[in-house]
Amino acid sequence: MKSIRGRLRAPIAMLASGAVLAVVGGIGQGWGAAVGVMVVAIAAAVFYYGVGGRDSDYGALIGDRADERQALIKTEAEALSGTATYAAAVIGAVVALALRGPGHWGSYWPFGLAVVVGTVSYWWRGRDSGFGALIGGRADERQALIRTQALARSGAAMIAAAVIGVLIVIALGFDRHLASYWSCQLLIIVGAVSYLAGLRIYGARGAHEDDPATVTTWTNAHRHRY
Repeated sequence: MKSIRGRLRAPIAMLASGAVLAVVGGIGQGWGAAVGVMVVAIAAAVFYYGVGGRDSDYGALIGDRADERQALIKTEAEALSGTATYAAAVIGAVVALALRGPGHWGSYWPFGLAVVVGTVSYWWRGRDSGFGALIGGRADERQALIRTQALARSGAAMIAAAVIGVLIVIALGFDRHLASYWSCQLLIIVGAVSYLAGLRIYGARGAHEDDPATVTTWTNAHRHRY
């Protein structure tokens, strides 16, 4: 029963997110759009439920039954996502300011918001590792893990800020008029793609990649990385 409840968490989260987006979209664009959003959310929930039951790293992560190795892979992938999202936000803000100027706040405020949220969450989560470790200096194993967790928390905070930005823009009916809509979408896409890429980069395996040698090699490499 514990495994089943864990497997249901991701689908339930997808349905809840879809319901929120449907309500917001209904307010901003009409209730016809809400039906389409819920159809997509239901399909995503079914997909997540199916993947969550598979005997693979992805199934364990989605089904909320990850072991220590899988949990570290997830954290490192989230850290990569945080780094990529932060870089995209900084570059986006600089480019928007250079092209449009400070007077066109609608073109760069989502990037600026992501930079502020990401910076604050990174420093707050990583404060126990020390200033030197947070700015990329030498770190012991504990400090390096805290730094990785801080990057992961920063990425999650920036994605959450971008999602809230999209919801606000849609709810207010400004999605066809403000450049901030695509800015938020860009940050979400960068974060999601880099997270999925990070899972593969750091060793997440599918259902047909259960070679014990792979696990041993991964464990030994991470044991001596710091």
